[in-house]
Amino acid sequence: AQLNTGKHTDDAMKSAQNWLAGHESWTVRQVVDCFIEKLGSDFIVDASPVNTMSEDNLNRLHETYPDASYLHLVRHPRSVSAAYLQGHGARENAYIRGDESLDDEQIWLKPNTLISDFAMSLPEGQCMRLTVEQLFADWENYCTQIAQWLGLSSDKKSVSSMLHPEKMIYAKYWPPSAPC
Repeated sequence: AQLNTGKHTDDAMKSAQNWLAGHESWTVRQVVDCFIEKLGSDFIVDASPVNTMSEDNLNRLHETYPDASYLHLVRHPRSVSAAYLQGHGARENAYIRGDESLDDEQIWLKPNTLISDFAMSLPEGQCMRLTVEQLFADWENYCTQIAQWLGLSSDKKSVSSMLHPEKMIYAKYWPPSAPC
């Protein structure tokens, strides 16, 4: 919605849904490449949990963007489980993962094992692993390192903007019609 109209409104959401419906024959690569072109950047961040839910998803992502960089942020299992169950509900998450019997431990272990195994298959330097606790303890230092690793500007102004994601254009609340 933001890319097409520059707004976060119900009408913008309808416009975006119409755009997607008009491009339903496109591959994910075509849609993402279109977003990259509209953004005027070669760099986007995809933090979709669904990418970590199966080996096939991770392999498909790598086949689509073989030169992509992967930042594996690891959180404590208890906080991951609590957030997942609170945000989505245990039943929905188990369904998405194809396993009705997932417990709290598996909600953390399964995707982290898949990501770790996937990362081992990548060339050295294509994946960085960092705990959320480390990141939160020293934001400026780690944001600088991440920017350098990605080949992005790591000057004070750039890192300062990374420290305030709430000010970014996509950090706004979406209208109730947003399919999230």
